Amino acid sequence: FQMLTVAIGWNLYQLTGNVMDLGWVGLIEFAPRVLFMLHTGHVADRYDRRRVAALCQSLQAMIALTLAISSTSGHITRELIFMLAFLLGAARSFEMPTTQALLPSIVPVALFPRAVAAAQAAQQSATIIAPAFGGLLYAFGSVWVYGPSVVLYL
Repeated sequence: FQMLTVAIGWNLYQLTGNVMDLGWVGLIEFAPRVLFMLHTGHVADRYDRRRVAALCQSLQAMIALTLAISSTSGHITRELIFMLAFLLGAARSFEMPTTQALLPSIVPVALFPRAVAAAQAAQQSATIIAPAFGGLLYAFGSVWVYGPSVVLYL
């Protein structure tokens, strides 16, 4: 997700050259968290968390694949990026509470504190390392970020 958001920002800036679009894409990605905040926890508690998480990650993989194909074919537009950013934000807003609630159901009680610490360490590491890695890959072209993102999501 971190690599993907970096690539989306760079791709949009490369496409439009408009700094304001970077702000808009960030807002558009964030908006689903606010719009769906009452629904995400309900979905995480009511439905099978493994399926919800798998559905959200599959949707994110499809978004990355659409970005890769659109970039490669030269059919990527500002509006397409905005639409996919909204969908990415929506998938992410449902994925986050679901995966956080999933941990207690798959880890034995005795190992739970260690599992939480490991999950948080992994999350923090990804937040720090992935944007830098995504930026490095983007130097070779947007598809070099979108393609591996598809694979990682799948």
